[in-house]
Amino acid sequence: MLTRLLELRPVVEDLGAANPQLHLSNDKWQQLQSLADALVEPTATMARLQAAELTPGLFLKEWKLLKRKLEANGTRLAAAIAAAMDRRQGRLFECDLFLGAVYVDLRYRLLLDEADLNYAERVFNRIVERESQIRCPETSHGEGSGEPGSQQTARAANDGTGNNASSTSSEDELEQALDRLQQRRRLTDAELTSTLREDLEKVRHLPRVKSKDAFEAICSSFPSQVRNAACALTALPVTQVSVERLFSALKFILSDARSTMKPDLVEAILILRTNWQ
Repeated sequence: MLTRLLELRPVVEDLGAANPQLHLSNDKWQQLQSLADALVEPTATMARLQAAELTPGLFLKEWKLLKRKLEANGTRLAAAIAAAMDRRQGRLFECDLFLGAVYVDLRYRLLLDEADLNYAERVFNRIVERESQIRCPETSHGEGSGEPGSQQTARAANDGTGNNASSTSSEDELEQALDRLQQRRRLTDAELTSTLREDLEKVRHLPRVKSKDAFEAICSSFPSQVRNAACALTALPVTQVSVERLFSALKFILSDARSTMKPDLVEAILILRTNWQ
């Protein structure tokens, strides 16, 4: 509105010559111009924050860039907007997932200060541990069902119950087989934990990249064991527009007319709609 009023300044000045109530002094016009200049960058930033490919790291980059431009503007309105952003940033950084998502974005993680960076690292480590706990039961089940030692244990149990004459020796064999199986699984868990710690340490020392896409940077730089957790954090919606976009996709998929769709088709539609450009 201010921009349009400034564009119509010649018309307003002509009207003001005939009607004193519409007259604006040069100081008023300068004030209006100052207000319009202070709102240029916030308006442009708001438009960029509505992008479909917005990630938490990119959000923080736009946030920091806008604050610098407002501080350079020097007007009272720009200073007021910057002060409001400072207050809002305190609330924003209270979200653990947001800090963790910025941490895994190698393009902009350096925008966090030392304290926030260390806290974000701990958040990411917790997410990785939870994600690995989800995968571990499947791995253990697969190892237990296809492992020769488990089959021998089952056969030993059957032999022990079926042959009363050698029950004592069969029980001893069963106990030994169980001990070997427990030791093997402990070694496997220790190896997984050690490997996971090494991968987290690698992530901590990853250098900054200049990739245009956050997911591309994760896939090319992160160890495979922590890659899924990093991608899940990067997909975190950080604006109301992002949340509404996801709800719109879910509403389209879960409508009454599509309630009979199979899960694989629902997943395919969701992937297509959330990755549309």
